[in-house]
Amino acid sequence: LLEDPIPAVRAAAVISLGELNTSDSIETLKKMLRDGNPAVRAAAISAWLHRGTSYEDVAASVQELIQNPDPGIRATAARALGKSRDHDAIETLGLLLDDQVPRPRIAAARALGHIGGETVVPILKKTLHDGDEAVRATAGGALARVLSSNDKPLKKK
Repeated sequence: LLEDPIPAVRAAAVISLGELNTSDSIETLKKMLRDGNPAVRAAAISAWLHRGTSYEDVAASVQELIQNPDPGIRATAARALGKSRDHDAIETLGLLLDDQVPRPRIAAARALGHIGGETVVPILKKTLHDGDEAVRATAGGALARVLSSNDKPLKKK
């Protein structure tokens, strides 16, 4: 399935592989970070981060995706970062909160809510003043999620 011509099939296979969390999947996930389809690369980033591995290992792929002209791809990258606990991922999501288009900002706010921890609280509070109502609502929900959950420790740089 990782070689299926349909990108959505490859992306689903990559996510499933990440869920298995086996040591022999690492090389395959690295290979999928170079897939020709950005959505498949985002799925590989998500799977990689779900394993608990370092943001540094996917940083180049993330940077490429967040600079894509398609806001859907930027939003997909933001969703993938919601699996991270790294400070650098939070910084990248903070950059996406300044995107010109609401869709990546919404995805970034939601991802920050999934990451949680005290570090994201001021970022989400600032986003409550966004010019877009949907972004503000998402930031509010993410903030409520963070404040009502048990904080998990964040990996420091």
